[in-house]
Amino acid sequence: MEIVLLLVVVTVPIWLNVKATLLVFRDAFSEKTQKITQLIFVWFLPLVGAIVVLAIHRQEEKSSGTYPSEKDPGEDFGLSGSSIKNITKIIDGD
Repeated sequence: MEIVLLLVVVTVPIWLNVKATLLVFRDAFSEKTQKITQLIFVWFLPLVGAIVVLAIHRQEEKSSGTYPSEKDPGEDFGLSGSSIKNITKIIDGD
């Protein structure tokens, strides 16, 4: 039992570090100094560094390919000060 636990405790951080290292090497957008800094972070803070780097290098969400629809200016009813003035005019009958 102790051997299995020790194997898991040692294997998981090493696996995460290797995965994070590969992601850093494959990153085409980072400069050399950024890559070196990230690798130092991964290997000197084994579990935390790998998790942070994996979170930074996560895959981007696919876009829907369409622009968001135009918002109706009347939809900001509760946010606009002018709409409150218009309501008071209607209520007061001015």
